[in-house]
Amino acid sequence: LAPQIETTLSVLTQCSKENHGYGAAMSGSGATCFAIFPAVSQAEQARSNLPSLMPDDQFWCWAGGVIDEISGKSAFLNMPDSFHKKQS
Repeated sequence: LAPQIETTLSVLTQCSKENHGYGAAMSGSGATCFAIFPAVSQAEQARSNLPSLMPDDQFWCWAGGVIDEISGKSAFLNMPDSFHKKQS
């Protein structure tokens, strides 16, 4: 991995662990790195931590959801209900 991608994944993994996320990964060759959280509020908290963890880097970050928070079902993905429950 390129050093910048490795650093980004490490920081996203740290944010994921600290905010009870599911983990961090990258798309394809690393053009996009991301972390997945069970709730938008946890994603927003992780996003707010990024500037202090990566003060010298410029990045674009979005925290939002694809899961209907009322029903708990995915709005775009056909995933089983067990996917949406935090695994211990």
